[in-house]
Amino acid sequence: MRNSLLKLGLALFSALWLNFTWAADCTGLNTSQCRITNQTSQFTPTQALSNALADGTVIGTNTTDFDYTCLVATATDRYLILGLNTETALLSAGLLRTTTAGVAFQPTLLAQVGGTVNRIQFAVIGSRTSGGNECDGGHISYNMGQYIKKGVITTPNGLLSLDFSPSVNFVTARYNSSSAGGVYTLQQYEAPASVPVGATTCVLSDGGTMSVDLGTALSPNFSGVGYGNPPNGYTPRNFLIKVKCDTSLIGSGFAADVTLDGVSDTKSGWATNRSDISVIIQDANGVNILPRTKAGVISVDKDGNTTAGLALRAFPTARNGTAPGANTYTTLITVYTTYQ
Repeated sequence: MRNSLLKLGLALFSALWLNFTWAADCTGLNTSQCRITNQTSQFTPTQALSNALADGTVIGTNTTDFDYTCLVATATDRYLILGLNTETALLSAGLLRTTTAGVAFQPTLLAQVGGTVNRIQFAVIGSRTSGGNECDGGHISYNMGQYIKKGVITTPNGLLSLDFSPSVNFVTARYNSSSAGGVYTLQQYEAPASVPVGATTCVLSDGGTMSVDLGTALSPNFSGVGYGNPPNGYTPRNFLIKVKCDTSLIGSGFAADVTLDGVSDTKSGWATNRSDISVIIQDANGVNILPRTKAGVISVDKDGNTTAGLALRAFPTARNGTAPGANTYTTLITVYTTYQ
């Protein structure tokens, strides 16, 4: 099985009318504790992974986004450090172990969180001034670092997991010191998707990135239709995936299976950057396409041009079955092709 890689992703976006505001709510939190929501991780591949690559070759990067709400304790120095307990996955100085043999993760920064070194540190939360408890919230978009080839790849060709080994959790610590009180281990960090193994590459015909505008829908039109259905009066948006491939290694055309990869909403759709809206992607027959499953087939000629693209459609749906608040939403999808 050879694998080809589309270097950038497919962006689905849209807008809802009305205004949307958000305020931090620390109900249920202890002092020095945080709540993490809407966490996503985006793997942006740079090239396909193979044993022909030299150790240290970058195969992709990872950007993580999430919302946080933290209850900062009363103190003279009122701040928290937010990070990941990656010290358990330390492979060697400056490198973290992944679940795929032959792939290591090189973080942008390893620092001290809660008196423990070799942790990924996201941010300092709080004002560093004296006063009472403070409920602090916001959004973080963080360049985690890059995946590199490290050692021999022993897994057969295919899409390989990029989780840390062992998996890691969000942590918060008051004063960045374990002895100062308030060290909490939070929920598990959701790692980005996968990395392909193989030698031949493809890119989306539109230059590597394809955007699909899902249009505008009124928030009330989501009421009463239930999860998995488009809002009232909404027509799903059709789009066509086409690729341009390097066929120099094979000298002929081929039929490539297409896999879409991204973050599941844990139901039958795709998570967005919001907790109240999902995106449903379907094939031409109206069958839902889930993350990391085959979406269809693209035909490529001997010159690497698409002769038959993959026709899909997409629409927004109320993730919780109730009308969502108003604001824009986005989901990012990476497209992989594999061929025999």
